[in-house]
Amino acid sequence: MSTCIPENLASLADTAGRKSNLAFAFLALPRAKRESMRLFYTFCRIVDDIADSTELPTETKRTQLAEWRDAFLSPSLESLPRDLSKLITDYALEPRYFLELIKGVESDLDTTRYETFEQLRLYCWRVASTVGLVSIRIFGCKHPNADRYAESLGMALQITNILRDVREDLLRDRLYLPLEDCARFHVHEEDLINQTPGQGFLSLMEFEATRADAYFQEAGQLLPTADQKQLPASRLMEKYYSRILQKMRKDHFQVFTHSYRLSLAEKLAIALPVLVGF
Repeated sequence: MSTCIPENLASLADTAGRKSNLAFAFLALPRAKRESMRLFYTFCRIVDDIADSTELPTETKRTQLAEWRDAFLSPSLESLPRDLSKLITDYALEPRYFLELIKGVESDLDTTRYETFEQLRLYCWRVASTVGLVSIRIFGCKHPNADRYAESLGMALQITNILRDVREDLLRDRLYLPLEDCARFHVHEEDLINQTPGQGFLSLMEFEATRADAYFQEAGQLLPTADQKQLPASRLMEKYYSRILQKMRKDHFQVFTHSYRLSLAEKLAIALPVLVGF
């Protein structure tokens, strides 16, 4: 097996994103599904960390991501970690979603700007909606609307992430706000880099937040009633990120000076009514 791919992922699962909103939402799941999601999330963190590493040379990143891609293309998935291969088999997961996710994080090695929202939408689908599409299969969703629900929620979460992380992304020379939208609101890239965005920045961020809202609403409309009992973790993610978006809006998007996160108390307050309903 390639040196970059462990024999199993379970040994890494305990430390992968333990404090993240997604990991916290796993607590709403039955134990078996919770462990399956932790395993899947560990894979997501590994490939994302490869692309984001500040220590690995770019060509090493490409090589390691290519090794993961080849493992998903291997016959019977024998090159994958054994527990990940078993997860895919047990839940009849489609390797193409894993491959699209890898393609999404790999694009960060070359693409640091997006001219249009259409270009950004494909990126968001690859790095976020694919996660939702795998997750609903682990959750056990069966309704035909479940895929569209997962795609829309993934878009909403990723756009919210983009708005929250403008400063952090610029420090890595990445700008995910579509350049056509920046131009529309007279927001100049050099001003964003210098953290002096000007008056149009609030309008730009509100414009993008409205897009996120539209995806949140679309996901709510598509939420399969028959599958609601399978989706407490997804509902929690929706509530968490809606609250983060709300906090940014209320604060007029002070993303260059504030880090918008939810405290443990906030997460618990949001989780209780959701979990009581399941």
